[in-house]
Amino acid sequence: MQEPIENPQAASETAATPPPPPAYEDLAHCVGLPLVEAALSEEQVFAGCGEGNRLDVGEVLVRPADVDLARNWVEQGTRRMACLTGFPGGSSTTAGRLYEARDVLRRGVKHLVVTMNLGKLVSRKFLYLESELLQLAESCQQNEATLRLLFEVEQLQQDHVLIGVRLCKRTGANGMDLFFRGATEEFVSGVARYVLHHAREKLVVGVHAPAFSLEGALGLQRQGVRRLLTPQAGNLLAAWRASIDRQRQEAEAAKTVSGAISSKEDAST
Repeated sequence: MQEPIENPQAASETAATPPPPPAYEDLAHCVGLPLVEAALSEEQVFAGCGEGNRLDVGEVLVRPADVDLARNWVEQGTRRMACLTGFPGGSSTTAGRLYEARDVLRRGVKHLVVTMNLGKLVSRKFLYLESELLQLAESCQQNEATLRLLFEVEQLQQDHVLIGVRLCKRTGANGMDLFFRGATEEFVSGVARYVLHHAREKLVVGVHAPAFSLEGALGLQRQGVRRLLTPQAGNLLAAWRASIDRQRQEAEAAKTVSGAISSKEDAST
């Protein structure tokens, strides 16, 4: 097959065209603000929902008891409210977990995050877990809601994480959330890369961490992580906004220099 002949001038123009500057929403809509700590007061949940609205994050994650209140506090649009059940540990009985999930679904939740039962997972009770998750997935489908499974990764071995990926895919879950309490960014990135490889684009992968550096967050996003949840969302997005402003200033300065050079060349001809 004959290779197409490139237009050198067009190629040069394409190479000279700078990429479009990043937008605040590029990262903000991938960031989530979790409001799930047990000791948060209603006033703090209200303030957190307001912060999520102000920051224009993609998701605000709340506790089951806060669903009715937070639904009125989280502005809809690009933003959404999700509910986390069974946290931490996911150790309730199947009947209890199903009742809790169905209760919040009846209250209007469209994005359900269920904590994986760690005790059953490390005990290798896979049929138990599969049966439970299938019932949860069915409830979500009946209510036109998405289901994500949250794994407290630092308490698991690598084979448990792999089994978790397979359970997510076998039971029809939409996503897998990886929860870290204090791991290094290198460890978080390695686990995320491992999960993404085995998920093979069939699961939306999210990462929960106490904080992200801007470099770490962008690195996870480039790997394919679709959701970054942290109580320090404000600090992360402030760093992102400052980075955008700096890149725009550099681009404008480069444009000014390029314009001055072009004017000088035109004058000389």
